[in-house]
Amino acid sequence: MTFYNIIFGILFLGAVGQFFHIVFESSNFNFMTLPSFWMVATLTLVVFNDVIYTTQVLEDPPTDKRKEYTLSMKLLDLLSFMLLCAALLVLAPSDNILSVKIKTDLLQESREFFFWLLLTVYWATAIIWNIAGKVYPDSSSGKIRWMLMVMLILSGFLSLANFFHFPGTILWILRVFILLYMCSYFLLYKYFVFRK
Repeated sequence: MTFYNIIFGILFLGAVGQFFHIVFESSNFNFMTLPSFWMVATLTLVVFNDVIYTTQVLEDPPTDKRKEYTLSMKLLDLLSFMLLCAALLVLAPSDNILSVKIKTDLLQESREFFFWLLLTVYWATAIIWNIAGKVYPDSSSGKIRWMLMVMLILSGFLSLANFFHFPGTILWILRVFILLYMCSYFLLYKYFVFRK
């Protein structure tokens, strides 16, 4: 088990726990209008994709074809872990797996802005991780980088949309689109990178 599996295993448990908390314990739950649902669903999918993808890159190939898990990749993973932990704390400032309580008045008005901003920085880190690790075969490298760049742009746009208080309908459409894109991203990178 790698360093990566341990730190992201903790994060995955936290994200899934928060997802179930929002779905089953929130009063007046309505996934159409509740921004927390879309944020925690996206975070859970991001962590799940990251764990599956990195395990596939670092552990599944035959020993002679495995990518070296370099110090720079480990440090980028640690930064990614901290960014996603911060996103989890934005979602659950007082009741979270890390047992950390943060002042909610800092997040009251700008919670969704901070969440998407953290995810935007995370996607930038993911792009750097993939470049530093040289993990793509030449034929798929452009396609995968393009898909990561789209996630970076979408998260950044949604962060700005929250900062500038776009109408609720536009925000809802963006949230749904990002979640659907995340699902397609998982399927497409699997096709491009891991096809035999």
